[in-house]
Amino acid sequence: MIAQSIANAIVAVSPVVLVSIGLSLIYACTRTLHFAHGAVLSCAPFVVYVLHRDLGVPLFLCLVIGCLATYGIAIILDLLIYRPMRYRNASSLAILLASLGVAVVLQNGLSLAFGDNVMSWRAGSSAKILAIFGARLTMPQVIGLCAAVSLSVAVLALIALTRTGKLFRAVSCGAGLAEVVGVDVHRVVL
Repeated sequence: MIAQSIANAIVAVSPVVLVSIGLSLIYACTRTLHFAHGAVLSCAPFVVYVLHRDLGVPLFLCLVIGCLATYGIAIILDLLIYRPMRYRNASSLAILLASLGVAVVLQNGLSLAFGDNVMSWRAGSSAKILAIFGARLTMPQVIGLCAAVSLSVAVLALIALTRTGKLFRAVSCGAGLAEVVGVDVHRVVL
């Protein structure tokens, strides 16, 4: 019973860990809280839902398109809203309020398009139950947990071992100083 409770908690927390990693990366680069982060990420499941369930696109392709669509939304928001505010040296409070406004618009847009009811669908059979250390997990739970761990390690490796990570660390330590030594801060923020 305890093993099952621990497994359920770990499975439930794994997507939250990924969201918090993204939120902390945004904060490290921009020094502002991005309240719209969750709303932007909420767009991906709806893209996947529409493509897979309504249009019959294969699930893996839907996942890739959902991620790319969410990345596109984030880039558009940065280019149209946040970057102009940073150019004008807007305060962190002003950017925070803008992100709150973006969150409200995105959430209400999704509510208008899809309603406020919980939506779900089966992307395949989850009848296979795995027993791991005395806990019973479905295959989608195991895949989700493995994906969360893999992506967390990948982000850590990206930041610690790559040139992009070095640029990111430079901007997070001081955007002004990084810009002086030739780092394209706006590209790193994107």
